[in-house]
Amino acid sequence: MLTPLRRILPVVAAVLAVGLIIAVLPRYHAALTTTVPWDLVPDQRMARAFISGFNPYSTEGMARTGLEGMGPVGAGHPPTTALWALPFAQQDLRTAAVTLGASMAALVFGMLLLLARVLGARTPVLLAWLAFAYVLSCPFMTYHIGVGQFSAAIAALYTLAWWAARRRRDGLAGVALGAACTIKLFPGVMVLFFLLQGRWRAVLAAAATYLTFAAVATTRFGWAAWPEFFSRQGIIAGLSVDSIQNQSLHGIVLRLFHPACGPHGSPLPASTAISVALSVALIGVGAVWARRAVGGSRFDLSYALFVTLSVLTSQWAWEHYDVIYLLPVAVALRTLVDRWHAPQRRGVSGGIAVLALLAISWQLDAGKRLALQAAVRAGQERLHVWMHLHEILNWAPPVALMILIGGWLAASMRGADQPI
Repeated sequence: MLTPLRRILPVVAAVLAVGLIIAVLPRYHAALTTTVPWDLVPDQRMARAFISGFNPYSTEGMARTGLEGMGPVGAGHPPTTALWALPFAQQDLRTAAVTLGASMAALVFGMLLLLARVLGARTPVLLAWLAFAYVLSCPFMTYHIGVGQFSAAIAALYTLAWWAARRRRDGLAGVALGAACTIKLFPGVMVLFFLLQGRWRAVLAAAATYLTFAAVATTRFGWAAWPEFFSRQGIIAGLSVDSIQNQSLHGIVLRLFHPACGPHGSPLPASTAISVALSVALIGVGAVWARRAVGGSRFDLSYALFVTLSVLTSQWAWEHYDVIYLLPVAVALRTLVDRWHAPQRRGVSGGIAVLALLAISWQLDAGKRLALQAAVRAGQERLHVWMHLHEILNWAPPVALMILIGGWLAASMRGADQPI
């Protein structure tokens, strides 16, 4: 009786996934044709500056690239990010946005397939296809593609490093993480993870990879690009940390002092001290576990915990960073299945609740969140609670995911669970 059903279900699931992807394609078409890819614009212009051999961070360089018209910051990404935009440097902006978006989507499918295979899914291709369709349906992914971001590349490199580390290929793991650090700086937390585990080959490979990228960027931009880049980070923080979109601990804490319903507020010494202390404490607790989590499910949980910490302890974490949580979610799902089949089923209900909350939050639109904030600031008090609910649903699920994984890892360290 069950055999025909087992044959039909994969076909139905595959068709549903295809239907979902087709249904969301108009959303991506609009994002790629009617909006400006704000993050790709400076990266592409930095890449052109790299080819021409001048510093886009200087006042003269900003004027030469046209970045002076993009606010007081201009090029807000590190000099090494320009190297990732080189393939798109000579394309027109729309073509570059489509090419980058397709590349990021392909990386998402690839990492989902790798996660499904490594974590032992019975039908990894089908599961990856279904998960891919769901991710494409999430507004955060449309936002990611629309603004021209590289967050999916960071997520894919995290996944590659995890896969390599599981196979004791620490050199490859380090190269992947070093490359991730050249896109944004917060992946450095993952290098710390391997340092804590005493896996020096991974640490050295990460350092060598990053320094190679940095040396190449410096030869074209000049040494002055680095202090000029870092000097503008304070300006960005003043403009961005309190944003209702910011999921990071720094944003969460600052909005306790400057609520999202009120006027914009720059970071305060008190809020910064609290959020830094909280970040250090969380990484410190994770560090203790990381030194002991050397194999099996403990390694997976510890690595997943550090992935969430790398995002949450960053200065800012926008909605497109949600793609980075796919690895922790996959590890949590694998752990949930294992616990479901365990005699006592400890932590199953909490795991289901957290993952369900995360799935719901991923269906909320960043544009809606900003619109609610603008309406409340304009005096529409009837939307006040609704705005704060959208705000909380942006940051609470990732924080809950961190707590869930940390709790499971702590239980494993106490001997309540056995490694896979």
